[in-house]
Amino acid sequence: MSDIDRNKPVPQEGLVHLDGVGLLVSFIAALEHERERQGMTKSALAEQLGVAPARITEWTTGKVQPGIDVLERWLRVLDLEVRLTPKRKATINVNDLSLMDLAKVHWALTNKSRRVAKSVLSEFMSRTEPNTHATAADLDDVEQHIKNSLIRLQIEASAHQHREEFEKM
Repeated sequence: MSDIDRNKPVPQEGLVHLDGVGLLVSFIAALEHERERQGMTKSALAEQLGVAPARITEWTTGKVQPGIDVLERWLRVLDLEVRLTPKRKATINVNDLSLMDLAKVHWALTNKSRRVAKSVLSEFMSRTEPNTHATAADLDDVEQHIKNSLIRLQIEASAHQHREEFEKM
């Protein structure tokens, strides 16, 4: 039985590396991102995997490496499958999208589906390069940009709302 199977730390030189980052660490980070995207708590994940919530934190921080059996269960819990695909190059620069373009994508993500949002994004991309289609990764990039923008706007609005209170500091 390997160290991974027994949930013990694995030396970094034992990992396959992509761009200097351990493949297993990247894989776990992707699982953690998907757990958060689905709105599942660490406690709920831990319960479904049959482990203590602290174990999830140990895995996601890289303190301890989960075994392959745990990774397989983790994929099932999140209803995911593993596919190997060529590394993608960025096909969209979110700064090239207008505020209206971003608003339409945000509306589609919020009120419709990722499929509709991807279609809307493909429409924008084809304006500059005909027959270009948005990938899921492109949509992820735009969605993250929108979230960051919305968070920044919420912070700015809150700061403006509490300006007088903050000025007393």
